[in-house]
Amino acid sequence: MDSGSITAAGENEPSSPMLGSSPLQTAVSQRPPTVMVTGSSSGIGRAIGLEMAQQGWRVILHGRTESNALKNVAAEIQHRDGDCLICCHDFADSHSLESFVQLAWNLTGGIDAWINNAGGDVLTGTHSHWSLLEKMEYLFRVDMAATLILSKCVGRLMAEEAKRRSAMTLTNNSGSNL
Repeated sequence: MDSGSITAAGENEPSSPMLGSSPLQTAVSQRPPTVMVTGSSSGIGRAIGLEMAQQGWRVILHGRTESNALKNVAAEIQHRDGDCLICCHDFADSHSLESFVQLAWNLTGGIDAWINNAGGDVLTGTHSHWSLLEKMEYLFRVDMAATLILSKCVGRLMAEEAKRRSAMTLTNNSGSNL
């Protein structure tokens, strides 16, 4: 199965991200901090995506499909001079989650924060007619298993990146003391 898709939704990069008390060091990576917000086409995910963009983060908006709602969130971020990408992936397919994380990581040059907000909707829409057991299995795959798998995959990449940055910092500091 396809590991999802990622498309550029905006070309504007903030010149100086407002990080507040965030420990991120954008000088090391030479890019604005990047955040993935899963389930960002509406509700809490939409609000988080808009707020993170307002604070100067490059936002990766996620939805199961490239819906008009997701495109509208991207347009709103762009209208506010924010930077975002749209990525689509059905988290019910647990076999391709690791490749989805790796694709997002590679295309953005790294992800500094990951917000697991996606959740399956079994009360309205296409899944509302399913049996209780089918709904429970779907919710387990999307709401629980995917969240754990995604967190493990991105956490591993973040830990590797932190070690790399730490090694770079140690090398740079020791060289400047000579």
